[in-house]
Amino acid sequence: MRLIRGHLLWTARDASYLRHQQSEACLLQAVQAESAAAQAVHALMSGAVHHRLSR
Repeated sequence: MRLIRGHLLWTARDASYLRHQQSEACLLQAVQAESAAAQAVHALMSGAVHHRLSR
């Protein structure tokens, strides 16, 4: 019985660890996407300003 309880505890701990790893990966992807979006907006804005100035 103790062996089964220990195994369940380890399984729960592993699942919690994996969830934590997945949430960290999702957070990293979100930050990278936000950064890419900010760069795209910046490029569009600077392109628009350049276009206006070159007229």
